[in-house]
Amino acid sequence: MTTEKKPQAKKGGTPKEPGGNAAPLSREQVLQQYAETGYELDRHPAHVIRRAHQRATLRFQQVMAGEDLSP
Repeated sequence: MTTEKKPQAKKGGTPKEPGGNAAPLSREQVLQQYAETGYELDRHPAHVIRRAHQRATLRFQQVMAGEDLSP
């Protein structure tokens, strides 16, 4: 896992719209750029902690269903 940004060469570039806003990317383009970064979200500590918290909250809600409690 790496958090460093690698310089990327412009391959055709993203066409700019008037006003300086970039044109939206297709899903395939986004997935390709994500793959090129080498970033592994599932291994990032903050993401793992967030997922664990979401699971714990869900489990709490399941166990305490019907009770007037909150986490």
